[in-house]
Amino acid sequence: MTKYRTQKVGQEKIRYLYKGSGEPLVFLHGFGGKPSYYLSLLNLLAENFEIIAPEMYGINCLNKQPTSIDEYAELTLGFCSSLGVEYHCMVGHSMGGTVAFRIGNNLSEKFYLISVNPVLPVDYGLLGFTVKATYKHIVESVGITGGLRAVLFANTNALPVTFNLLRNMGASIETIWDVCNFKYQNIHVTQPTLILYGEKDEFFDLDEKVEEQIKGSFDQLTIKRLSKLNHDWLIFHPKLAAHKISEFVR
Repeated sequence: MTKYRTQKVGQEKIRYLYKGSGEPLVFLHGFGGKPSYYLSLLNLLAENFEIIAPEMYGINCLNKQPTSIDEYAELTLGFCSSLGVEYHCMVGHSMGGTVAFRIGNNLSEKFYLISVNPVLPVDYGLLGFTVKATYKHIVESVGITGGLRAVLFANTNALPVTFNLLRNMGASIETIWDVCNFKYQNIHVTQPTLILYGEKDEFFDLDEKVEEQIKGSFDQLTIKRLSKLNHDWLIFHPKLAAHKISEFVR
């Protein structure tokens, strides 16, 4: 049974999904989404891990909404600290994956970091991001990428995601601007790190130039590329994602 709990962090009350038992796995969802979007994956991971998945990134439900990756990382650290989480594994998707990098940068503890199609350096701004997001919705909603799961996901969640972003448009725009301008110069991650990258990503291109640009930020980096998979592939292929994550942590 999936359980949701609430944790007070300063002046904020953060809702989080809690499930499973074993070593803790902190899961950070993508911008504008919710942990429930990844429920098939989290159910599989809960067979071996204690899942802790805060609900905050781009949902605009907080008293003081963060507007940057760094601010979200600080709030996530506060959340984990308030719960007394013993770091073992942190998995993040999209912006959540890059928040995980920033957290790794700020901690000396050894734990596993796994980022699925994280934010990467780009040369487009807000308009480019909007065009790419629209394109991603179209190809998912007709099943070009992700198949039937993508069709159901895109057509069920388009309005909730839009509502999440619009209820604090200012914070959403500032966060997207930060994503579009995020670089890796000030990140140094010592933890064992895995990037799982679907090569049909609609937002971020992990080409040789970008790989060379980011790899100096990690002491122990493994990159695994998955052909024909898009930005949200872990939602549409949860068994594959659970296998890749568990394989790395073991």
